[in-house]
Amino acid sequence: DRIKKEFPDIVWGGSAAAWGIECGTGWGLLIYLFFLDTQAFCVNSGGKLVVSQIKNKFGTLRLYCHLSGGASEEENGRSEFVPEQFGRVFSFRPYPRDPTFRALLTYYEQASAHICELCGEAGHIDQKICSWLTPLCHPHAAMMEELRHDDAQEKFDEIDRKSATSILARIEQLAKEKTDKQGV
Repeated sequence: DRIKKEFPDIVWGGSAAAWGIECGTGWGLLIYLFFLDTQAFCVNSGGKLVVSQIKNKFGTLRLYCHLSGGASEEENGRSEFVPEQFGRVFSFRPYPRDPTFRALLTYYEQASAHICELCGEAGHIDQKICSWLTPLCHPHAAMMEELRHDDAQEKFDEIDRKSATSILARIEQLAKEKTDKQGV
């Protein structure tokens, strides 16, 4: 909800409209920074960001979105479907055609592989939580390793709820800094 209030020009469609952001709160700050950068990009191109889905896939953040309207869409079109593969799993994903926007999106998605999905600290993908790959910091990885498979998702959700307060405080701080800069 904080992100929707902070960035009212974002159009939420698809599962993002129904379910919101579908990943751990540890990536909340990363998503917020992505939206800050995208906001500046949209102002320059005259377009709007349309978000279809935000989730963890193959252990990294997936930001399924495109630009609607503006010079970027006129020049490059909305999206194309690009194949992606992880091990033996193969799928297609929507990817924006605009090369600058694609680079921005790729940067944040790749950065997420090194950020704990639970707390936002440095992490790496080294284990599965209930069959899902997710990057975790050393303390959270050790904690999850000790749990039985059945208990891991429950513990993940509990830690995720506790982390939300500190992540939200960091986002609030960034929003205040942004407001202060605009007021100068």
